[in-house]
Amino acid sequence: MDYPNDPDLLHLLGVALLAHGSITAAIEALEAACVHAPVPSPEAYNNLGIALRKGQRPEDAIAAFRKAIETRPGYAEAMYNLAVTSMDLADFSTAADLLAEVTAASPEDARAHFALADALIALNDLDAAALSLRR
Repeated sequence: MDYPNDPDLLHLLGVALLAHGSITAAIEALEAACVHAPVPSPEAYNNLGIALRKGQRPEDAIAAFRKAIETRPGYAEAMYNLAVTSMDLADFSTAADLLAEVTAASPEDARAHFALADALIALNDLDAAALSLRR
């Protein structure tokens, strides 16, 4: 095992640091995990995106979430996180499109339905927002 550069250990370290609130250190560990992975890890990129969003770097977070989705098309968790980050930047159209995909793939995901309703309300599509909340 190549301890200092082991992508699995770096990923787990990053997740632990993020849970502890050490955002900058978590970003560093997760970036290293992504760099040292022999094949791109969608989970590592998704967690990097979460850390970047918490670190007030939404554009970088979007890039990380997109990499996670590119690596695993249809990755609902990364799509949800990309949508929420898009909403942070007032890109409600992109968020609504992503969340519609997430809710279609995972109809039981209540948080995705609520986020979709928020995006649709911001787009002034109140009927579609109400429909999302009834599902």
